[in-house]
Amino acid sequence: MHHRLNQALSDIGRGLYMTHVWALLGWHDVKQRYRRSSLGPFWLTLSMAIMIASMGVLYARLFGQDMEDYLPFLAVGLLLWTFISTALNELCSSFIAADAMIKQVKLPLTVYVARVIWRNLLILAHNAVILVPVALWSGKATVLGIVSAVLGIVFLAGNAVWVGLIHPVEARSPRKQNLGGHGQPDFSYD
Repeated sequence: MHHRLNQALSDIGRGLYMTHVWALLGWHDVKQRYRRSSLGPFWLTLSMAIMIASMGVLYARLFGQDMEDYLPFLAVGLLLWTFISTALNELCSSFIAADAMIKQVKLPLTVYVARVIWRNLLILAHNAVILVPVALWSGKATVLGIVSAVLGIVFLAGNAVWVGLIHPVEARSPRKQNLGGHGQPDFSYD
C-alpha cells in the first residue's frame, strides 16, 4: 500500500514539476484548435461577449436588477462556469485523448491532467478580456476583487488536479465499461 501511495505522490510531484512539458502541450492544443479559423480564439471570445451582453440585458430586465450590478455578476459567473464545466468534461477523457502519447512516451500521468487544466486556463484568460469593458462600464472592479479572483482561479486549478486524477477512472469510456447485464459498470483494468 505504501509503495503505491509513494508512486502516486511521486507521479504528482514529477508531473507538476514538468511545467515546460504540460504548458507547451496545452499551448499547442489551443493553437491546433483554432488554426483553421481566421479569427482564431477571438471567435470564442466574441461569441461569449455577445452571450453575456444579450443575457445581461434580458435577465436584468426580467429580474428587475440594476444593469451595473447584474452584468459583472453574470460575466464573471459565466466565464468561471465555462471554465469549470469545460475542464471537468475534458478531464474525464484526458487519458483517453492522450492514449497514443501515453503508450509511446514515459511521462507522469499528472502531465496529461495539467495539460488539460492549462489549456482551459489559457482559454479562460483569453475570455477574461471581456471583463475589462464590463468593469470599466460598471465601475465595480476593485484591487481586492481582482486579487480574490486570481486566488480563486488558482484554487480552482489546484482542485482540478486531484479531480483530474481521480475522475477519469470513474468516468471511463463507454467502450471500456461492461455492464454485463447486471446494471453495474465493471471498472476493472484490462
